[in-house]
Amino acid sequence: FLGNAPILERFRLAHQRGRLAGTFLFVGPAGVGKRTFAFKLAQALLCEKASKANHLDACGVCPSCTQAIAGAHPDIDYVCKPPDKSSLPIELLIGDREHRLREGLCHRLSLKPFYGGRKFAILDDADYLQQESANCLLKTLEEPPANAVLILIGANEQRQLPTIRSRSRIVRFERLSNAQVAQLLLKNGDAATPSEAEAAAALAGGNLETARQMLDEAVREFRGSFLMELMRPTLDVPAWAKQVIAF
Repeated sequence: FLGNAPILERFRLAHQRGRLAGTFLFVGPAGVGKRTFAFKLAQALLCEKASKANHLDACGVCPSCTQAIAGAHPDIDYVCKPPDKSSLPIELLIGDREHRLREGLCHRLSLKPFYGGRKFAILDDADYLQQESANCLLKTLEEPPANAVLILIGANEQRQLPTIRSRSRIVRFERLSNAQVAQLLLKNGDAATPSEAEAAAALAGGNLETARQMLDEAVREFRGSFLMELMRPTLDVPAWAKQVIAF
């Protein structure tokens, strides 16, 4: 887990002492590994061969790990903001009007674990919770199901209700360095050469996802054209706005 190793160490220590919290709020810049950490944590705690002594190192081959890696584990629930919505719909948390409290993330989290261990709920884009949705989630936080872990992921803790913050263990992720971003690009096969990885990392501001985008030839060409236009004495803003939107 490159870039935020101290966070991993704190989780390992809490796990060994049996003091792992039930609700976490992951906050920090985009593209630094918050979502990746949440899924890896779930995999490690659900691993059939893991124990408190193995420092949260999942085996990666047991049926539970295999399902977690494939994104099909029955005890890991993931919810995020739909691309066509400006906020997290309340239906994702408690079901639609015909199935209130019988569907949705909160309901599924209350069910018995499929494998008899823990249940995980990962709520991404928590910054886009509406007041009504946050209040529904608060009921689950006030009376959390046994052996359930809820992880909220956002950019800023101040965008959450004070009542949610007070009931969550806040975990702050830091921005990655250019060297760490370049290393991840090479390790994941996103960049072909070290120089290519370093160039993309230098443009990304510590955001791994942005660095991956900067490796796209079309993105590089468009960025170059845009920078050339910015160097001109005048800029046709309406025309360029249309091109940016189209791109």
